[in-house]
Amino acid sequence: MGNWILGNMEHALLDHDNGSRILATTRNEDVANFRRGSSLVHVYRKEPSTQKGAWELFCNKAFRFEFKGQCPKDLEGLSRDIVRRCGGLPLAIVAVSGLLATKEKTILEWKKALRGLGGSAMVSDPYIDNVTNILSLSYGDLPYHLQSCFLYFGMCPEDFPIKLGRIIQLWVAEDLVLEKPDMTLEEVGEEYFIELIRRSLVQVDKVSLKGTPKTCRVHDLVHDVILSKSKEPSLCHVSSSFSTFEGIARHLSISNRGSNTPNSITKSQTRSVIAFNKVNLQKATISVIFAKLKLLTTLDFDNCPIDHLP
Repeated sequence: MGNWILGNMEHALLDHDNGSRILATTRNEDVANFRRGSSLVHVYRKEPSTQKGAWELFCNKAFRFEFKGQCPKDLEGLSRDIVRRCGGLPLAIVAVSGLLATKEKTILEWKKALRGLGGSAMVSDPYIDNVTNILSLSYGDLPYHLQSCFLYFGMCPEDFPIKLGRIIQLWVAEDLVLEKPDMTLEEVGEEYFIELIRRSLVQVDKVSLKGTPKTCRVHDLVHDVILSKSKEPSLCHVSSSFSTFEGIARHLSISNRGSNTPNSITKSQTRSVIAFNKVNLQKATISVIFAKLKLLTTLDFDNCPIDHLP
C-alpha cells in the first residue's frame, strides 16, 4: 500500500470515537512508518512464527490427510530441518508443506524437498525475498500442464481477485486444459484449480452461498515469482500502458485506464490480449490490436467499456 493511499485514508475516514479500526498491511517498512507520527496510527510489526507455531503450521498442512496433522517419527528430523530452512515465514511454510502434502510420506521424498531448498538457512528480512526459493520449488514440482495454468495468473494485476469461471475459460481458450473422458473442459479446469489450491499456490478469495469458490487470487510474493518465470519464455507482458508493448510476448495484459496506442509494432507473436480494471480501450488501440496482432486468438475485455470494433 502506497504512502499517498494511507494519507488519503486518514482524511477520508473521520474519527468519531466509535471504536472502529482500519487495518492496513504492507511489506515496506517505509510505508508502515509514514503515518507513525499520528497518535491515531499504531504500527504492529509481525514477527516470524515461533518455532512451535511454525512446526504446528507445517504438520497441520503436510500431514493433515494421512496422519491427522501429526508428524511420523521417521520423518520428524527431516521435517524440522525443512521448517528451519523456512526461517519462520508462514508463506514459505505453507508453500513447502502444501507441496509435501501431495507426496508419498517417505524419507526419499523429504530428502528431495530438503535438497531443493538450498544448503543454507533462510534469513528473514523486511521484504522476505528468500521465500521465492521455496515458491520456485513448488512451481518446479507442478506437472507441465499445471505450470502453464499457474503462470497464467501472472496476467492478472497484483492482488487482483479474478472470477473462477473467467480464469478457467481463459485456460480452455488457450488450450491449456487437456481432454478427459466423460468430462467437459471446464470440469477438467476445475480439477486443475483445486490442485493448485491444495498446493497452496492459489488462494480462494470469495465463496458462494453453497461454499464453492467464486473468486481467487495469488499472494503478491507468488505473483512476483510468476512474473519472473514468465519472462524466461517471453510468456506474458503485463503493462499499465499499451504504448510500452513491443509485440514479443505471447500474452498481453493491460490493467490501467487510458492506455496509449503503440506506435512501433511491426511484427507480433502475441496470441491473447486481456484487459482488467475497466480499462478504457481507445478506438485507435482497438484498431491496432486487430491490424497488427496477426496471430491473435483470444480477446478478453470483460467489464471494460468498448465503443468501437473494426
